[in-house]
Amino acid sequence: MILGIDPGPEKSGWCIYHPTLKKVILSGVDETEIVLQWIRCREIKPHDFDLMNCALVIEKVVSYGQRIGGETIKTIEYIGKMQEAWRPRGTPIMLSRPEVLGILTGSRSTRESGAREALIDLHGGSEVAIGKKASPGPLYGVKSHAWSALALCVATLQNCTGNPWRAGLLFNTQEN
Repeated sequence: MILGIDPGPEKSGWCIYHPTLKKVILSGVDETEIVLQWIRCREIKPHDFDLMNCALVIEKVVSYGQRIGGETIKTIEYIGKMQEAWRPRGTPIMLSRPEVLGILTGSRSTRESGAREALIDLHGGSEVAIGKKASPGPLYGVKSHAWSALALCVATLQNCTGNPWRAGLLFNTQEN
Protein backbone atom coordinates (compact mmCIF):
# COMPACT_ATOMS: atom_id res chain seq x y z
CA MET A 1 0.00 0.00 0.00
CA ILE A 2 1.04 3.57 -0.57
CA LEU A 3 -0.08 6.46 1.63
CA GLY A 4 0.15 9.74 -0.27
CA ILE A 5 -0.16 13.08 1.50
CA ASP A 6 -0.63 16.50 -0.07
CA PRO A 7 0.14 18.62 3.00
CA GLY A 8 -1.30 22.02 3.68
CA PRO A 9 -1.10 24.54 6.52
CA GLU A 10 -4.62 23.73 7.75
CA LYS A 11 -5.92 20.74 5.76
CA SER A 12 -4.15 17.92 3.94
CA GLY A 13 -5.33 15.62 1.19
CA TRP A 14 -4.50 11.96 1.69
CA CYS A 15 -4.96 8.70 -0.18
CA ILE A 16 -4.21 5.04 0.48
CA TYR A 17 -3.61 3.30 -2.83
CA HIS A 18 -3.26 -0.44 -3.45
CA PRO A 19 -0.49 -0.86 -6.08
CA THR A 20 -1.44 -4.40 -7.10
CA LEU A 21 -5.19 -3.82 -7.36
CA LYS A 22 -4.55 -0.30 -8.72
CA LYS A 23 -7.35 1.19 -6.68
CA VAL A 24 -7.98 3.69 -3.91
CA ILE A 25 -8.65 2.01 -0.58
CA LEU A 26 -9.39 5.21 1.38
CA SER A 27 -9.01 8.93 0.69
CA GLY A 28 -10.03 12.25 2.10
CA VAL A 29 -9.13 15.74 3.20
CA ASP A 30 -8.66 16.32 6.92
CA GLU A 31 -7.07 18.73 9.34
CA THR A 32 -3.29 18.53 8.90
CA GLU A 33 -2.81 18.05 12.64
CA ILE A 34 -5.12 15.01 12.51
CA VAL A 35 -3.20 13.52 9.55
CA LEU A 36 0.03 14.02 11.53
CA GLN A 37 -1.51 12.14 14.48
CA TRP A 38 -2.44 9.25 12.17
CA ILE A 39 1.18 8.99 11.07
CA ARG A 40 2.37 9.03 14.68
CA CYS A 41 -0.17 6.39 15.77
CA ARG A 42 0.25 4.33 12.59
CA GLU A 43 -3.47 4.05 11.89
CA ILE A 44 -6.16 6.12 10.30
CA LYS A 45 -9.11 6.81 12.55
CA PRO A 46 -12.07 6.36 12.39
CA HIS A 47 -11.35 3.65 9.82
CA ASP A 48 -8.80 1.80 12.02
CA PHE A 49 -6.66 1.25 8.94
CA ASP A 50 -3.20 0.01 9.91
CA LEU A 51 -0.47 2.06 8.22
CA MET A 52 2.36 -0.31 9.17
CA ASN A 53 2.36 -1.94 5.72
CA CYS A 54 2.30 1.34 3.81
CA ALA A 55 5.02 3.26 2.04
CA LEU A 56 4.66 6.99 2.66
CA VAL A 57 5.01 9.62 -0.06
CA ILE A 58 4.71 13.32 0.78
CA GLU A 59 4.55 16.23 -1.62
CA LYS A 60 7.55 18.43 -1.00
CA VAL A 61 7.69 22.18 -1.42
CA VAL A 62 10.09 23.49 -4.05
CA SER A 63 11.43 26.96 -4.64
CA TYR A 64 10.09 28.90 -7.59
CA GLY A 65 12.41 31.84 -6.93
CA GLN A 66 9.72 33.88 -5.22
CA ARG A 67 9.12 34.92 -1.65
CA ILE A 68 7.14 32.53 0.49
CA GLY A 69 4.51 33.40 3.04
CA GLY A 70 3.41 32.11 6.40
CA GLU A 71 1.19 29.37 4.96
CA THR A 72 4.06 27.89 2.96
CA ILE A 73 6.34 28.00 6.00
CA LYS A 74 3.67 26.29 8.12
CA THR A 75 3.28 23.60 5.43
CA ILE A 76 7.05 23.03 5.37
CA GLU A 77 7.02 22.66 9.17
CA TYR A 78 4.26 20.04 8.92
CA ILE A 79 6.21 18.16 6.25
CA GLY A 80 9.16 17.99 8.64
CA LYS A 81 6.93 16.76 11.47
CA MET A 82 5.47 14.07 9.19
CA GLN A 83 8.93 12.93 8.13
CA GLU A 84 10.04 12.73 11.76
CA ALA A 85 6.89 10.86 12.84
CA TRP A 86 7.43 8.28 10.07
CA ARG A 87 11.17 7.87 10.75
CA PRO A 88 10.87 4.69 12.90
CA ARG A 89 9.20 3.03 9.88
CA GLY A 90 11.69 4.31 7.32
CA THR A 91 12.28 7.32 5.14
CA PRO A 92 9.27 8.80 3.36
CA ILE A 93 9.47 9.27 -0.38
CA MET A 94 9.43 12.96 -1.26
CA LEU A 95 8.18 14.21 -4.63
CA SER A 96 7.57 17.76 -5.78
CA ARG A 97 4.46 18.69 -7.74
CA PRO A 98 6.49 19.28 -10.94
CA GLU A 99 8.05 15.82 -10.54
CA VAL A 100 4.62 14.23 -10.13
CA LEU A 101 3.26 16.07 -13.17
CA GLY A 102 6.29 15.04 -15.21
CA ILE A 103 5.89 11.37 -14.28
CA LEU A 104 2.12 11.29 -14.92
CA THR A 105 1.88 13.47 -18.02
CA GLY A 106 5.39 13.80 -19.43
CA SER A 107 5.39 17.56 -18.77
CA ARG A 108 6.38 19.20 -15.48
CA SER A 109 4.28 22.25 -16.37
CA THR A 110 0.94 20.48 -16.89
CA ARG A 111 -2.07 22.02 -15.15
CA GLU A 112 -3.74 20.23 -12.24
CA SER A 113 -6.63 19.22 -14.47
CA GLY A 114 -4.14 17.42 -16.72
CA ALA A 115 -2.90 15.36 -13.78
CA ARG A 116 -6.45 14.38 -12.82
CA GLU A 117 -7.20 13.49 -16.44
CA ALA A 118 -4.03 11.35 -16.62
CA LEU A 119 -5.03 9.50 -13.44
CA ILE A 120 -8.50 8.80 -14.82
CA ASP A 121 -7.06 7.64 -18.16
CA LEU A 122 -4.57 5.33 -16.41
CA HIS A 123 -7.50 3.68 -14.63
CA GLY A 124 -9.66 3.07 -17.71
CA GLY A 125 -11.34 6.40 -18.47
CA SER A 126 -14.07 8.26 -16.60
CA GLU A 127 -16.83 5.64 -16.71
CA VAL A 128 -14.55 2.85 -15.52
CA ALA A 129 -12.22 4.79 -13.20
CA ILE A 130 -14.81 6.75 -11.25
CA GLY A 131 -17.95 4.77 -11.97
CA LYS A 132 -21.19 5.43 -10.13
CA LYS A 133 -22.48 4.85 -6.63
CA ALA A 134 -24.08 1.57 -7.70
CA SER A 135 -20.91 0.41 -9.46
CA PRO A 136 -17.92 2.37 -8.10
CA GLY A 137 -14.66 2.39 -10.01
CA PRO A 138 -11.15 2.23 -8.50
CA LEU A 139 -11.08 6.03 -8.02
CA TYR A 140 -14.65 6.44 -6.79
CA GLY A 141 -15.00 8.99 -4.01
CA VAL A 142 -11.69 10.82 -4.52
CA LYS A 143 -12.29 14.55 -4.07
CA SER A 144 -10.48 17.86 -3.73
CA HIS A 145 -6.87 17.61 -2.46
CA ALA A 146 -7.13 13.82 -2.28
CA TRP A 147 -6.59 13.88 -6.09
CA SER A 148 -3.13 15.37 -5.48
CA ALA A 149 -2.45 12.68 -2.87
CA LEU A 150 -3.56 10.01 -5.35
CA ALA A 151 -1.26 11.55 -7.97
CA LEU A 152 1.63 11.17 -5.51
CA CYS A 153 0.80 7.48 -5.02
CA VAL A 154 0.53 6.67 -8.72
CA ALA A 155 3.62 8.71 -9.64
CA THR A 156 5.58 6.91 -6.92
CA LEU A 157 4.43 3.57 -8.27
CA GLN A 158 5.38 4.52 -11.83
CA ASN A 159 8.70 6.00 -10.71
CA CYS A 160 9.68 3.04 -8.50
CA THR A 161 8.90 0.08 -10.71
CA GLY A 162 12.40 0.29 -12.23
CA ASN A 163 14.10 0.60 -8.83
CA PRO A 164 14.15 -2.83 -7.09
CA TRP A 165 14.72 -1.44 -3.58
CA ARG A 166 11.87 1.05 -3.78
CA ALA A 167 9.65 -1.38 -5.69
CA GLY A 168 10.21 -3.88 -2.86
CA LEU A 169 9.04 -1.26 -0.43
CA LEU A 170 5.80 -1.03 -2.37
CA PHE A 171 5.15 -4.60 -3.48
CA ASN A 172 6.44 -6.78 -0.65
CA THR A 173 3.79 -5.70 1.83
CA GLN A 174 1.15 -7.83 3.46
CA GLU A 175 -2.50 -7.41 2.58
CA ASN A 176 -4.60 -5.44 5.06
